[in-house]
Amino acid sequence: MVIGAQKSGTTALFEYLSAHPDVAPPTTKEINYFLCGTLHARGLEYYHSHFPAPDPGHPSRVTFEASPNYLTSAEAPGRIRDYDPRMKLLCLLRDPVPRAFSAWQMYRRWTKRNPDWFFEWIYECDREIGRDRYVRRGPCFGEDFEADMRFELEVLAQGRRTEMPILRHGDYREQLEGFLACFPREQLWIEDQGRFVRETRAVLGEVEEFVGLAPTDPADSDLEPVFVGSYRREVPEGAAELLRDHYAAANRELFALLGRELSWA
Repeated sequence: MVIGAQKSGTTALFEYLSAHPDVAPPTTKEINYFLCGTLHARGLEYYHSHFPAPDPGHPSRVTFEASPNYLTSAEAPGRIRDYDPRMKLLCLLRDPVPRAFSAWQMYRRWTKRNPDWFFEWIYECDREIGRDRYVRRGPCFGEDFEADMRFELEVLAQGRRTEMPILRHGDYREQLEGFLACFPREQLWIEDQGRFVRETRAVLGEVEEFVGLAPTDPADSDLEPVFVGSYRREVPEGAAELLRDHYAAANRELFALLGRELSWA
């Protein structure tokens, strides 16, 4: 199970794993069964309907899912453990500053299409969660990244959360501890998205070994970049400085938890 992080290469990992001859992929990437209360309430028959039936002629074949929002969910770790405490969990982490900028650009695009998309998604995901739990962003959302991040920081300082939360997705230490409270460390594979981009073949080999798949040697053409959004790549410097300061303590705690630094140290 690929549990995250959002905007950190999970689509590429999903596509590469789906191409493995011993993997039978699900019908959709982001099932979100363990995240959304309304989906979880539908039961295992609904969940299992997203996966292919066992193949008697290929008994070693495995299946998987990739729902990157599991990482930020308080409920997902316990629900996944209750489903299968032996689950192997895969997690890609990205420098939280450009990750936030990428998420902001994605949300900006979605908001232009439908200004109410977030609350519609929340209602479909868990109808017990009301709109009053989230502070609505203003009509100028998407015009200035730094201004939108300052607004979110002010809301967080009040102990509240915004609609379309962005910054919390980069607080990896807190999120990983939720999973480590439910699973032993050896069942959680964690890697740097930057290394995944630079050393794709080597990282996929490590994933295969971790999951228990036979090693493969994919052609270079099969490792082309997947879903590289046409977003602006460089984070505006003022916003980058603001977010580097915001994430400094969380990054130190993350590296201490992992016992190693990642590429954005």
